[in-house]
Amino acid sequence: MYYKLTEGSIPKNLILFALPMIAGNLLQQIYNITDTLIVGQFIGVHALGAVGSAYALMVFLTSIFIGLSMGIGSLFSIYYGAKNDHALKTAIVHAFFLVIGVALTLTVLSYLLIHPILTFLNVPTVIVPDLKTYLMWILSGMVAVAFYNFFASLLRAVGNSTIPLYFLAFSAITNILLICDCLSNGYCRSSDCDSHCPISQCDRHYILCPDKMQVTLADKRTFLL
Repeated sequence: MYYKLTEGSIPKNLILFALPMIAGNLLQQIYNITDTLIVGQFIGVHALGAVGSAYALMVFLTSIFIGLSMGIGSLFSIYYGAKNDHALKTAIVHAFFLVIGVALTLTVLSYLLIHPILTFLNVPTVIVPDLKTYLMWILSGMVAVAFYNFFASLLRAVGNSTIPLYFLAFSAITNILLICDCLSNGYCRSSDCDSHCPISQCDRHYILCPDKMQVTLADKRTFLL
């Protein structure tokens, strides 16, 4: 649904426009908590430590895309409001290549500098292998993060804050279903779970499963209930 904030009741339109964004933030927090719960309860403290240690780095990287998207979103809304279609199309094309270029550059640099990054994070040696595996897979979804933030900013610039919420909901549901699939099979391997991660990476959170981690029937019932 598109909202024209310059027509009708401004407070009402602002509230209706903001509600999907608030719901999206809450949804992200809910499935982030779910991921953390599953990692801690069914995988182990080392995997949980790896996920927690990567948080600051991923917030830093995703904040770059959020900042870029906010800036280009302002430009989109100006051209859209002025009904300057040519300038809007030009800005969209230029911004798209800028965001994707930044995403690819950050991804390549992160892979090349993975060992200095691990040193800089200064984590306990025991969780370094899990953290490295986690980062190697989560970084593969950086382009998807850039895509989401770019198109979300474009839609919000023209008054549609609902469609980005649908993508977040799809991502959260896919994430949870893949976790259930891992657990329902009785075990999960790092290669299985990590390969699922980019599928649900409309945002930026993954599950790390160590090799041959056994899940008992009681554990699965506890989780699924």
